Amino acid sequence: MKNSTISRRNLLKLATAAAASSLGPFPTKADEASIVIGGLPEDANLDPGVITATDWAGLLRNIYQPLVYGGANGDVLPGLATAWKQLDPVTWEFTTRDNVQFHNGEKFGPEDVEFTIKRIVEGNLPLRYILSSVETATASGPNSVQIKLRAPAPLILKILNRIPIVQRASTKTSLVRQTNGTGPYKLEKWSPGDQLVLQYAPNYWGPKPSVKRVIYRSIPDANSLVAAFQANEVDLAVGLQPDAASKLSGSSALDIKAVDTDRTIFINIDNTAKPFDDARVRKALNLSLDRDALVRDILLGNGSPIANPCGPHYLGYNKSLKPQFDPTKAKELLKEAGLPNGFEFTLNAPSGRYMKDKEIAEAIVGQWSRVGINAKLVLMEFGTLMTGYRNHKLSPAYLIGVSQPDLDGAQFLTTVFNSAGSYFKDPELVAAIVEALKMADVSERRATIEKLNAEVFEKDAYVYLYLQKAIFGLSKKIKWTPSSNEEIDLASIELAS
Repeated sequence: MKNSTISRRNLLKLATAAAASSLGPFPTKADEASIVIGGLPEDANLDPGVITATDWAGLLRNIYQPLVYGGANGDVLPGLATAWKQLDPVTWEFTTRDNVQFHNGEKFGPEDVEFTIKRIVEGNLPLRYILSSVETATASGPNSVQIKLRAPAPLILKILNRIPIVQRASTKTSLVRQTNGTGPYKLEKWSPGDQLVLQYAPNYWGPKPSVKRVIYRSIPDANSLVAAFQANEVDLAVGLQPDAASKLSGSSALDIKAVDTDRTIFINIDNTAKPFDDARVRKALNLSLDRDALVRDILLGNGSPIANPCGPHYLGYNKSLKPQFDPTKAKELLKEAGLPNGFEFTLNAPSGRYMKDKEIAEAIVGQWSRVGINAKLVLMEFGTLMTGYRNHKLSPAYLIGVSQPDLDGAQFLTTVFNSAGSYFKDPELVAAIVEALKMADVSERRATIEKLNAEVFEKDAYVYLYLQKAIFGLSKKIKWTPSSNEEIDLASIELAS
């Protein structure tokens, strides 16, 4: 394998930085090398072993780096590892990059990889489900580390792309509010609920980025985000709402970009809680929802109804599964289940995290009420919802969105049914998903995942909703093309000349 310094240089030619914040003046002509990003959903901490939300994890990838990166065409690119080889079916050895320092000035080495893997696996952190196939990691030489698997794992290299390497001296407490990575940017300060500031790390091993400071402003209110964007206080607006995007698209000073994403919006169900333990009740939840109306009237067409857990870009997507809408049948099923007058429960949902999430949740509650299902909607700040998600402190039904950068259906099913946030309990289903993860033959793997998606559909193991689009606003100061995974790689943003 050729040396990876050149490869990473190509990947990291340009990076961005943000200028001012709500606590200080906004960028001026003298601060041309800065940009401001507004509207990025915020999580409750900065620990990369805990964060599962794609957007927040994507932010941290500008600070921390994995052993390997996933390329746009499914290939694997060097990261903190310059080479790798498979020693036997369950053992991989990686050559770690030399002359790399953490932001605190201490040298990176294979012991840091060992610490990171063991911390997640043995500490049972939320990212543990991603490393379910990993048994342990061991520094095997001055510049080498071996990763031992529990069983053959065809996706191990793609999986490691999602594991940020932390320093072996790190503690759980230190990682919650502080960072110490090897990437081009380090944390300058974080005021939760207001702003997070990144600055160029001068001891970064790769090419020097062209901008030196990045400020992420937390602007959960959609109208406030639009106002800041129109006032040139924000250079990249994340998560614009459909109605606002429509109004802004006519401006010659602003660039609006919508992209189809790989994010599925759905409602997780706890089948250990009554009456969700009854399959007829779960079926009624699904049959009573008009997804076409949700996408048409609320998202203004910026989505597509779906009956698979994951979208068509994923391996194992089952195109035969179609959303069903039959409120009359839903009422009949409730009557059969001994609930002729319906039932009541609490639905948790985020507000300001996904496109029109509050309005979507309200509309779902309204549609359910027509068949006698009375849901009390409790809206939550996204960081609070994610904390409840990880600690199983949410109600028996909650709305969430999921995407997976590896685009593998078995990994997606693992996230939904065998991770920290899994509420639907089905040991046989989980065992089948685990077996699918081991399959090296792509055709066999695809067919197996298609069958699993059909099984999940038949069991009504969750309330399927839709795939959503993402809408970004760009000032004329920057050039950037968003991707379907919604991750904001600062290196891919160029300053306009």
